Amino acid sequence: MKTKNDFDFGKWLSDRAEKPATKTVNFSELTKKEKVETLLSLLGKTETDFKDTQILGTEPRIFSECSAIAKNAVLIKECQAAIDEKRAPNLPKETDLVEVPVKTSFPVASLIAKINFLIELYKKPVDTVTVDLPCGPDWVAGLVAYCKGLEPETGPKK
Repeated sequence: MKTKNDFDFGKWLSDRAEKPATKTVNFSELTKKEKVETLLSLLGKTETDFKDTQILGTEPRIFSECSAIAKNAVLIKECQAAIDEKRAPNLPKETDLVEVPVKTSFPVASLIAKINFLIELYKKPVDTVTVDLPCGPDWVAGLVAYCKGLEPETGPKK
């Protein structure tokens, strides 16, 4: 017996099929994960294409807890900035939080490090992007085929 609270999957699928399969949005409105996925798509790559890639990112750490190499990198960066800006260096205190350069593999890098790396690879401004939505006739047909245990283009599974 159907009640008014029953969900009408047929209507839902019909509504999804009528909606556009893509949408243009501001890149800044995407989540970090969506930004990574979008940039990978724009580059025609997947995360596995970068599984052996080392990227340089930064990580916040308390200055006193940094290694000697990390401390030197922070001091060199600050002194260089001070020279460029013609000012006295603002050297960190032991309790200050500093951005330390960290080299890591792409798969385990932070989302921000991945975004920065991919934007640098893309070499074009990314203001607005077109993203795929779970909508449109092709998406609905693929969903229905998946639910029926069929391959969308090849028919039933063997």
